[in-house]
Amino acid sequence: MSKKSERLQPDWTSRPRGRRRVRPYVRKAANRAMVVYSMGIAVALLLIMAMKGRFH
Repeated sequence: MSKKSERLQPDWTSRPRGRRRVRPYVRKAANRAMVVYSMGIAVALLLIMAMKGRFH
């Protein structure tokens, strides 16, 4: 636990600007990922339902 905290502290203090710059891009990427992920789940569910309907 102590090693992790020692490692994290210099990162937080050394690059506050870089973190701020990256955040909006990360948010956009996360939103896109969520949309793609939800679409994939919806398609998968539809396919599963179609397969079940065909077999049964």
